[in-house]
Amino acid sequence: MCTARARIILFLAALLATFGGACRAHPVTQSALRVHVDPGSVRLHATISTEEFLVGAFHLGVAQADDPERLAAYGRYLARHLTVQADGALLHGHVMAAPAALRAPLVFQIDYPLPQPLQRLRLSQDVLREFDYTPGNPWEASYVVDWTPAPSPASPHPLTATAPLLLDCTGHPLALCIPAPTSDGLFLAFVKEGLHHILSGYDHLLFVLALLFSVRRLGGLVAVVTVFTLAHTLTLGLASAGYVPGAPSVVEPLIAASIVVMALHNLRGERQRIGANLAIAFGFGLFHGLGFAGGLAEAMSAHAAAALLPALAGFGIGVELGHQLVVLPTFAAWALCRRYATPTVSERWVPRTGSALIGVAGMAYFLMAMSAR
Repeated sequence: MCTARARIILFLAALLATFGGACRAHPVTQSALRVHVDPGSVRLHATISTEEFLVGAFHLGVAQADDPERLAAYGRYLARHLTVQADGALLHGHVMAAPAALRAPLVFQIDYPLPQPLQRLRLSQDVLREFDYTPGNPWEASYVVDWTPAPSPASPHPLTATAPLLLDCTGHPLALCIPAPTSDGLFLAFVKEGLHHILSGYDHLLFVLALLFSVRRLGGLVAVVTVFTLAHTLTLGLASAGYVPGAPSVVEPLIAASIVVMALHNLRGERQRIGANLAIAFGFGLFHGLGFAGGLAEAMSAHAAAALLPALAGFGIGVELGHQLVVLPTFAAWALCRRYATPTVSERWVPRTGSALIGVAGMAYFLMAMSAR
């Protein structure tokens, strides 16, 4: 039989694997694309989040962000990395319009000459993928895509580096290309998008892991994580409807501060106060929702409720699935540790060490967020 020490080592290995997965997750920026198919071209209106532009500009050596030529240079970068194929043939994009200053919204117009006749368009992208957040840990851009004119109500679709978008133009007026039938409807597509976002969001993962160490029972864990999900889904919905503005210079430091506060809360030994844990999860969840919003809220704000509600519901469910995929296995490993290890190790050493590591990571994130203001 395994000794208690061996079980503790196995638990810590599982815990490190969970943290390692969070550290390897790549950060994702969120922007929007609008597609318009003309008789002679495919036109993309790319509404780029400020975060995406700043990340790309930094790695491309664009030092003076307000220089119109520098903004045009980023437009040319987009034209190379937003790929449009017509019936299998690669189209070459040309930047027709770029913003003159760094003010939201940052809209780039890219035209792709289109041969005739057209049956199917394929959109794919690898924006920011060649830039590392940390060594071996790349950035990624994600887009919400719609098109004009479109059947009513218009339905936005996600476009990530691993999920291209197919538009079927056969039998439709040229401008009314619609998404090709797939196994994923709008709701399921955004479930996958939410799952992708949370598993790629190191800051949100750190916070939910801190929530894990704040409870002892499985019911309490599910409760605090679900309350956290409901809070940031509420904020995302309000932001999408235009009622809550987002300010990255304020939101990002607050998200980092929430990680530190939750870690300190655990280190003070207040894990049994479920009411306080629920209040913290809900309060900080509101700010995490603004962190999710970004270009997602801006892209969705133009859509009717019939398209917006399934997308938001799917996104929220995907985020909740991502949370539970992280916290439930870790909680199970901790439960095994509590069963076989001494109370000193399982009830004090493991949660306090885990919370301390999370607090240090949160403080590092806070300093980075403040320096980027």
